Amino acid sequence: MLLNLIGVAMLLPVSGFAQGQERVINKLSWRTEPIKILKLKTKGKPIELGKNFLEEDDWLKGLTVTVQNVSDKPIARIVLDLSFPRPEGTSETISTFSEKLVYGLDPSDAQDAGAQKQVLPGESVDVKLLEANLPFIKAALVELGYPEKITRARIMVEFVTFTDGTAWNGGDILYPDPTDPKRKFNPKVPLIRPIPPDRSALPSRPPLLLFQNASLQSTYAPAILNNENFPLWKFLLLQDPTLPCNTVFVTTQHLDCGTGGSGCTYSHNVFDDSIELLGLRDARKDLETVLCKKSDGTTCSPNLISNFKRSPSRRSDCRRWVRPAGLQHGQWSH
Repeated sequence: MLLNLIGVAMLLPVSGFAQGQERVINKLSWRTEPIKILKLKTKGKPIELGKNFLEEDDWLKGLTVTVQNVSDKPIARIVLDLSFPRPEGTSETISTFSEKLVYGLDPSDAQDAGAQKQVLPGESVDVKLLEANLPFIKAALVELGYPEKITRARIMVEFVTFTDGTAWNGGDILYPDPTDPKRKFNPKVPLIRPIPPDRSALPSRPPLLLFQNASLQSTYAPAILNNENFPLWKFLLLQDPTLPCNTVFVTTQHLDCGTGGSGCTYSHNVFDDSIELLGLRDARKDLETVLCKKSDGTTCSPNLISNFKRSPSRRSDCRRWVRPAGLQHGQWSH
């Protein structure tokens, strides 16, 4: 009997080690999304969103996300954002590391029809975290000062490109720039000139006069600021710092990393916080750190890039002043 108890006691630490540590993957959701996450698995075993599971430190190995096209258009490319939250209470000025899971190609990258892996409406595909990227992820987390044990991650649908070149991002449909089809722009915010490459690095931001008379949902910020009859309390309401939306989303473009060879890029989101666009804010941006990728999602450089990403926000809570019917730009009632 004593020998049996000793044997059980000797096995307990081994069993505890084999069970690993509790991990969890949560999901950030947009109000509408063109794809639906059906299931996840890691290391060949199924897991559920938002539910803890026991796994070792290599718990991201083999991470596979099965998604279904729930839109009415064929999909060419899917990008999922896998981020690693900082401890609660961390300053917003400290970035969160994000890895990108990629399926397919932008239509402008496909050399022929056979290279394009379409996902037709109703079809499902697997979007995988590439095993070759795991050492880069681990090194990035260490360099950014994350704890040694990573137990939490968040997944989000970031970008979906359709076969016609248009794209979904943050609930909006973006359109390709005719001069650079991989660059997608928000049609509600017309650009008056290209964004210079030197604007890509933080802490730089888009130039103050990037837009001319930009209009979103019949809202016209310069008219508000230039109208002396517009009440001050309405102006202050537009700038309420508690509003979920804190910026205007403009465009997304692929910028060359320069150190990883040809085709080594990162997706750069451009926002505008300028005073000309008060009241037009339709997005929320958060600071992230990313790694440069090839078009297939392979990490091509160990250098870390600071960037802003678009995050879900309650748009219905973003107060906007709508131009009353019959009034022209520059004419406001109060």
